[in-house]
Amino acid sequence: MVAQQANNTTVQQENPDNVNENGDQEALQSWLQGKMSGLLGESAVKLSQGEYEAARQVLGDQYAEYYGKYVDVAGETQGETADALNETRQTQSRYASLLEQYEKTYERYQEAKANGNQSGARRLARKLLSLSNQINSAGGNLTRSYNRVGNTTNTNVSQSVHQVQNITENVTTRGRAVVRAEFESTTLSVTGTRSGSYRDPLQVTGQLRARNHSLPETVTLAVGDHTERVSLTQNGSFTLTYRPVGVRVGEQNLTVRYLPRDTALFLGSNTTTRAEITQTVPTLTVESARTEASYKTVVPVRGRVTVDGGGVPGVPVRLTIDGMSFGVVRTNESGVYATTITIPAGVSVNASAIAATIAYSDRAIASASARTSVSIVETPTMLSVETDVHDGQVVVSGRLTANGTAVDGMSVAIVENGTAVATATTQNGRFSTTIPHEGTESMRVRVVFSGAGTNLADASAVASVQFPTREAGGTPVELIGLVGVLAVAVLGGVGVWYRQQADTVDSAEAADGVADAVVETSDPAAASRSGVEGLRGLDETDGVVVAYGRVRRALTPFLSVDEPGRTHWEFAHTVHSELDGEVVEAVEVVTRAYERVTYAETALDEGERAAVDAAVSEVVAWIEQETFDGEPRSDVSNE
Repeated sequence: MVAQQANNTTVQQENPDNVNENGDQEALQSWLQGKMSGLLGESAVKLSQGEYEAARQVLGDQYAEYYGKYVDVAGETQGETADALNETRQTQSRYASLLEQYEKTYERYQEAKANGNQSGARRLARKLLSLSNQINSAGGNLTRSYNRVGNTTNTNVSQSVHQVQNITENVTTRGRAVVRAEFESTTLSVTGTRSGSYRDPLQVTGQLRARNHSLPETVTLAVGDHTERVSLTQNGSFTLTYRPVGVRVGEQNLTVRYLPRDTALFLGSNTTTRAEITQTVPTLTVESARTEASYKTVVPVRGRVTVDGGGVPGVPVRLTIDGMSFGVVRTNESGVYATTITIPAGVSVNASAIAATIAYSDRAIASASARTSVSIVETPTMLSVETDVHDGQVVVSGRLTANGTAVDGMSVAIVENGTAVATATTQNGRFSTTIPHEGTESMRVRVVFSGAGTNLADASAVASVQFPTREAGGTPVELIGLVGVLAVAVLGGVGVWYRQQADTVDSAEAADGVADAVVETSDPAAASRSGVEGLRGLDETDGVVVAYGRVRRALTPFLSVDEPGRTHWEFAHTVHSELDGEVVEAVEVVTRAYERVTYAETALDEGERAAVDAAVSEVVAWIEQETFDGEPRSDVSNE
């Protein structure tokens, strides 16, 4: 259907779906407006025919596509029109759903009547009454939305408006017939002006009457936020005791309502009365199941709101720590509230209490506060870092965890030569960013997490970045160079490459911190060479840990798997199961030394240093034999 404009001309546009090409943007907007208006009109026709599901489908994917293109083309200049088109679509879809629900309920109502099920018919009739009211409201909203579309797009929407009005009127007429057939109206009145508070409750007196039938001896009445079963005298008089809770103080209008049962003969009714509300100061308590908590600790919290020892129901209580809100929980009928708080990183170690506050201002129940002691303690963190080189950019990535749980939304700084060159924010604990680097000389990158203002400990990690260098013949020169360097490096002391504030370290997380340990390549020989380049420049702070990383990188191309995140012993077990000869024992020696200096933070003695030196020599010899002057073994698969 092509929508007709107010002057009965049709908007045309060549290649209208190609919204990104240059052209007459105003004409394209008009074309898209016409398409959407046409779909709205088509949907309205479906509604008038009782095809409610089809009416919703017309406003489905195709309408959404046109709307998306219209927003792209029109931008902010047509914001009011876009809002009107979107609002009309949503309102008409809801209107269709209500109509469908009404028709199904009406069919069930007629079936109950035909079967003589009077209580079932009344229950369904009351639901029809509620749906009729909702449809009447939605129909009014839809008519206003259509008029807004017509005014902003210059589109004739009168036919659709007329259809909606007819549908709504038909539902209203049927609803009135059902009410006349099933229910008798009631009249509710309240006498006098009242005053009172929660401590000194209001006494609401009044009368509930029906024209032709006797009302039940007890009925349900509601006033403000309180519902109660009350007894009626023979002439329908009643007295209702009302303790205001959330009502504002001062002179207020209170609505009193009669709430009949679903199967009752009578319709509900309501009235209003003036009352002077004064304030009552309650007693609020709060207690915690823990006196000490840290990051991600779940803390059960409970308390009670009372007046003169009796519980006050329905009171909203807000819980905070160090000014950070953890939501609102309401008291039950006994005035008790209970919930749990999970400690986030943003609660600082300086916090010392959980605060509970009644979230009221100028209400019948006054605001009150209470506190319970809780000590927020610092949680050790673990920071891992990996580096890679792509197109002259150094990719720095890693993971921040605390108690084995990923830490989100924290900022880490990437430091080069003592200067912060970039920052990154953790998502699911992980971060990644790139930094520029000129030249081919190796560099060291330090990643720092500051726990200031949080309950997390500081952490840092360092990674070496090696830029590829080659020598003729394809010999893995770095690993050979390491044999001579290692002894010098370890004699000067062991530098811990991976440093954190934790007292204990998860070996799986530590493996994440072995820079350059994993290489993805289709050429094992080239990978083995690149994995050990640049080791001649090792200083005394590198030593065993960097040697381990280079050994692991050099051997990775000969293994079926060595993904980031695998622990050092998982790597060693893979070597044991897939390789042979002296290289297996050599890897175990290097791995044990790596574990010793990284996790135990203890230096190697002279004999242990010599063993590591010999083990690296064994790895060098094995790689030279296996690569055959740069060619990988034919019997090794890297799939």
